Amino acid sequence: MHQAAKHVGLKARAFLSLAQGTLAQGTLSKDERPRSSAEPPKGSPASPAWEVRDTIAGMHLPRYALAWSGPALGILLALLFAWRVLAADTGHPPLAGFSIAWATVLASLVAGVAALRSRLSPALACMLQAGALATASSALGLQPWHLVFKPLAMLCAMAAVALHMRRHGVQRGHWLLLAALAASLAGDVFLMLGGLFIPGLVAFLLAHLCYIALFKQGRRWFALRDALALILLIGVSVYAFLWQGGLPAALRLPVAAYVLVIALMAAQAWGRWYQAARAPNGRGPAEGGPADRGPADGGPADRGPALLVALGASSFMLSDTLLATNLFVQPLPWAQLGVLSSYYLAQALIVTGLLCAPRPQASASGRAGGIMPRWR
Repeated sequence: MHQAAKHVGLKARAFLSLAQGTLAQGTLSKDERPRSSAEPPKGSPASPAWEVRDTIAGMHLPRYALAWSGPALGILLALLFAWRVLAADTGHPPLAGFSIAWATVLASLVAGVAALRSRLSPALACMLQAGALATASSALGLQPWHLVFKPLAMLCAMAAVALHMRRHGVQRGHWLLLAALAASLAGDVFLMLGGLFIPGLVAFLLAHLCYIALFKQGRRWFALRDALALILLIGVSVYAFLWQGGLPAALRLPVAAYVLVIALMAAQAWGRWYQAARAPNGRGPAEGGPADRGPADGGPADRGPALLVALGASSFMLSDTLLATNLFVQPLPWAQLGVLSSYYLAQALIVTGLLCAPRPQASASGRAGGIMPRWR
């Protein structure tokens, strides 16, 4: 007990000494106080860090750009959509609604960051954000949201192409790309309204014909014959599957024509990639070609963008296969998630691959630039 009391007394005495020293320091003048190591020495010029104006002048303040308002608004709308889904009963299991809502927010954030890093244009980022909202609203049955964002997605894609034309000049391929996107917009509206399947089919048929003409510019027809044979085999298999599954007799001929055209579009896209990958050094067409080449259509430096286009064409085939299976064979669970997500992914990959500048192939150290291009 005696030792404990002695220990407490020593602590109290040390505390009082510290307090007295602090009070004594408070009575000293400014010059008599010990100088802090952070303060500039007396008599030396003031450090710029202590001047507010000099500090602000040395900071990098990003300039406001109106174009970034679109992706920022897209993220805000995705958050509002998530709040709408979580705050109200959509008629779906809560976990499903929660997952779809926050996947939409995540997709919007990824698109915004990609635009910030110059992987996408702001308009194309808005297209992906609108596509994510259209997909989620269709899956959850939120019709008013779907009616707004489904056509808005293609309008944003067309705006991305128009802005690119204004900045980099106009080529014939740009008009074909705009025509393909406009036909896709018409097809979206026809299919969204219901009861207009044939007009929607014709609209997308025209879109694929425009894509075929665009992919042909500066290239040979179906340069990768193995891909042509494989894709045609897949198309025939899908058509036979639809026929056996109950495809109406009145739709057999239109659907057969559509399957053939989309298969040729995908085969031409892969042939275009094949020629870009095997082209000699330089940015000329692999086999020579007309001077009015399409956007981003050149030599080996274009293999990355050409691969994006080919993957987009394949994703388009997947989307239409899911749609036809859901319509004519049997309803698929959460069909709209698969149909629309693969559709918007296809359009984004095609537009990005056609309009983006390819990354450098390799540096002096031998490091490759990768396949993801930068938006130019």
